[in-house]
Amino acid sequence: MNPQVLLMLITGALGCASLFSVFTYITPMLESISGFAEHSVTWILVLFGFGVTIGNIVGGKLADWKLMPSVMVNFAVLAVILSLLTVTLRYPVLAVITVFCWGIAAFGIMPGIQVRIMNLAHEAPLLAATSSHSALNLGNASGAYLGGLTITYAGLTSVPWLAAILTILGLAGALLSYGVERKLSQQVLVNNSV
Repeated sequence: MNPQVLLMLITGALGCASLFSVFTYITPMLESISGFAEHSVTWILVLFGFGVTIGNIVGGKLADWKLMPSVMVNFAVLAVILSLLTVTLRYPVLAVITVFCWGIAAFGIMPGIQVRIMNLAHEAPLLAATSSHSALNLGNASGAYLGGLTITYAGLTSVPWLAAILTILGLAGALLSYGVERKLSQQVLVNNSV
């Protein structure tokens, strides 16, 4: 019940919701908006997969280097990329480049979220690990659901905007967590110096 752990679980869920709000509908977006044939989408998703792999590697290294600053910057970069996707989807070459960059940014966040949760939940690391997976899966399902609602009421082209908003909410969670941690550490320094 550590509030910091819960906040990071929600932050991770928002990151996954952002990812799956777009990923669930990426094929119709690439076919209907970008004009790709169905067989081409397969190769674009393979490229996305390479981006995911790079994101995991880079995200892990950044998390080891500067954990929360890297998570916050990555959320901000992801929000920009998703906002750009609303425009670049109309241009096939730019759409492919953006989808690749989206894969890097979306999965660059996850190692940092996992490390942060494990660092905060030192009293119950196994519970934190399972709770983390549950929260991320909740994000997956809710992102797909919200993407479907967005398509119903605002159209397919609005889905990247939804994802960008979810990413900004995730960024807000990360900023809040970092701010609370800094404030608590400053209070400890003041109390120790007295």
